[in-house]
Order: sequence, then C-alpha cells, then structure tokens
Amino acid sequence: MTLENIIKILFENIPLLGIFFLIAGLIKVFTYYKLFGIYIFEFIDLKEVLTLIVNNLLAYFVILVVFSILFISNNYLIGVLTYLIPLSFTVLSLLYFYLRKKVFLYEIVFQNLIFWIFFIAIRQISSENIGPSTNASQFKTEVLTIFLFTLASYSILNAFSEYYKVKYKHYYSKTKLLIEEMEIISTPDKYYIGKTENFVFIHNNLEKSNEVIPVSLVKRITFYKA
Repeated sequence: MTLENIIKILFENIPLLGIFFLIAGLIKVFTYYKLFGIYIFEFIDLKEVLTLIVNNLLAYFVILVVFSILFISNNYLIGVLTYLIPLSFTVLSLLYFYLRKKVFLYEIVFQNLIFWIFFIAIRQISSENIGPSTNASQFKTEVLTIFLFTLASYSILNAFSEYYKVKYKHYYSKTKLLIEEMEIISTPDKYYIGKTENFVFIHNNLEKSNEVIPVSLVKRITFYKA
C-alpha cells in the first residue's frame, strides 16, 4: 500500500469519511449517556448532531493519520521492522502515562489493545493484497471497513473512559449549577454529568436516577479543574 493508494482511497471517499465521523460521534455520545441511563437522542436536535463531528474532528483526524501510516509502513518495512510503529506507540503511551497525573492505566491498556488489534488486521489485509491479482474494489472496501471499526472502537472506549472519570474519579467534583435561586454542588452522591444545547443532566448516584433540567432555568455553571 503506497502513499498514492491511500490518498486516492481517502479523497475518493471524503463524503463517506464524513458519515463515518458522524457515526463515531453519535456512538460516543450515545454510549456515554446510556451508561448513566439516559437516552440522549431524546434531548438533542440535528444541529447538535452535526457539531459532534467538529468536537471530535481532531481526534478522528489523528486516527486517520495513524491509520494511514500503518498501511503505508507495511509497504516499506519488512520482518521485525513492521512492529516498529506499534512498539513505539506502546512505549510512548506508557511514557505519557508516567508523565501525566490525570491519565489512568486502564486508558493506556485499552488504547494499546485497540491499536495492536487493528495493526494486525491492517497487516493481514496488506499481505493479502500484494501483487497484480489484487482486487482494488475489495481492497478499498476492506480499508474503509477497518477504518470505520477503528473509529467506532475508539468512540466506545472514549465514552467508557469519560464515564469512569465522571462516576468514579469525580471529574466534575465541586462543579456548581445555579438553577433559579437554588445552587447544586457536585458531590460523589449527586453530580453534573453533561449538557446539550437545551438541557443539563444531573445524576443521583444513591437513587440511580437522573435529573434533566432545561438550560433556560440555569443561570450559571461553575467548573473547577479536575
């Protein structure tokens, strides 16, 4: 797989990639709120769905670049050298974990698990599509399918990661909401979990319930650095 091949596939399928980005964004927001017992699609409109692409675009672009590098490297690296990129990723991710206090080991483990699974899948597809007998259409379908599953897997992982941080690491600890004349302060028992354009969501950990509050009633939200 050469650089020209991967660029051609990506540029010929820009609209499809946009749909992939949208699907990944929807998967992330749906998974995150569903873990708290909220069916979020009842509280967002089309405009907010479209902004999901923008909010996650940088992360998806990075995945696209890394994804492309993995494919291209299979064309230039042979033998044990093909493992240079995934091994470098593992080393750098562990270094990042030790240098950053707010990064958790489970995040690094799952990121590496996904990275290695798709590295192996990409390597297998690349090896099966070498030579003049390569079916270009089938190869393109396989490439795009793997990319879609890469995005979906990342989105699910990211949603679980955010859920874990909010629920067990108290990411929104001390966050304050002034609702009319009443102030709600996030505690381990009752805390803010997110908002849409029109609604704010509060989770009650003791009662296993959620409060959905219209944004029109919220006068102020104060966030504190986690």
